[in-house]
Amino acid sequence: MSKSNTLGSAPAYDHEAPSPAVHVALLTTLFAIGPVAFQIFLPALPGLSADFHASSSVLALTVSLATLSFALAALTYGGLADKFGRRPTILIGMSLLTFGSLLGAFAPSMEVLLLARVLQSAGGAAGIVVSRAIVVDVYHGSEIARVMSRLVAAMMIAPMLATPVGGAISDAVGWRGNFVATAVLAAMTLLLSLRYLPETRKAHTANSAHGDGLFAGCGQLLRSRAYLGFTANNALFMAANTVFLAAAPLLLATQYKLTSFVIGVIYILGALMFALGAYASARLPDDAFPAVVKAALLACVASAAALGLALGGVWTVAAIVLPAAVVSFVVGFTGPTVQSGAVSAIPGMQGKASGMLMFLSSALTAAMIQLEARLSDGSPVPLTAIVALCCFGAVVALVTAPRR
Repeated sequence: MSKSNTLGSAPAYDHEAPSPAVHVALLTTLFAIGPVAFQIFLPALPGLSADFHASSSVLALTVSLATLSFALAALTYGGLADKFGRRPTILIGMSLLTFGSLLGAFAPSMEVLLLARVLQSAGGAAGIVVSRAIVVDVYHGSEIARVMSRLVAAMMIAPMLATPVGGAISDAVGWRGNFVATAVLAAMTLLLSLRYLPETRKAHTANSAHGDGLFAGCGQLLRSRAYLGFTANNALFMAANTVFLAAAPLLLATQYKLTSFVIGVIYILGALMFALGAYASARLPDDAFPAVVKAALLACVASAAALGLALGGVWTVAAIVLPAAVVSFVVGFTGPTVQSGAVSAIPGMQGKASGMLMFLSSALTAAMIQLEARLSDGSPVPLTAIVALCCFGAVVALVTAPRR
């Protein structure tokens, strides 16, 4: 088989592999299934509140605990993928996602539902962490960022559609239907992985000198200025984007009396902007750093404008949604470059670097989601303030990283 790693040609596997089209489709599916599970659930939050009579802080736990679970699982999956291989790690994750979704569909109480969300997120993390490591396994150089950007752009289509679909399901049959839909998707992804996913881990990764423990080498990553800078930027932008996704449904439903379906349709704008950003990122030159910095500054301007409007009493839907859409574009635009820079910072540690990247990003996101819920007063001020804070911090992290 050809070892070419040019986009559109066969990936550089060491052994028999699926066709390039199947390879990209499967990686996209694995990369998308976690975000789909997250997005399809969000429009159901108002219905969940009504059924279990849950407060906003308890509802926030369905997102923040799930995000924290994602973070811890991502850290573990990175070590598992480097030590035991990409394929078995994916199979474990997809099995967890399927089981967690089924548990959520039949949850009799809020406590069981929270457990289901934790298991869902723990399973979905495998797809993102291991898929990113597989890309670094089979592509090289600047192609890594280009492949990642195209995968990210493509995989955003599914979550973009999942949000209004989740709203329609919730309106039609209730929030349990959202879990059933996720369980079906997860089971299908598990079967596809069993059939089409080969092992891509290289021998030098399995036998690297970074240690045999699942978390060996993490200290070396945290001492890398490049890894820390890119990871902090990714974490803060992820927090800014996800805090909005988590807080907006309840705010839009209570403040503006919008239905779950309409909220899902509004989310399409943010998802589309994210996808456009990732698509534009694929066309960046090798020296992408200046463009990424400019985009990060644009997010600061948009988030500052949203905060200023909120403080000024301008609480329209457009004043909240449009700046958030700009931030989503920036997150999609900068993400492939900073993620590829972080994952490839130390050779032989792609899995652990990817896992810790997601751990730190998700842990920070969980904290910001819970902080917003604690500060929530029915106005958009706490939400816009936290988004602005994260965007400004992301710029600082980026400019402290070495150019790559």
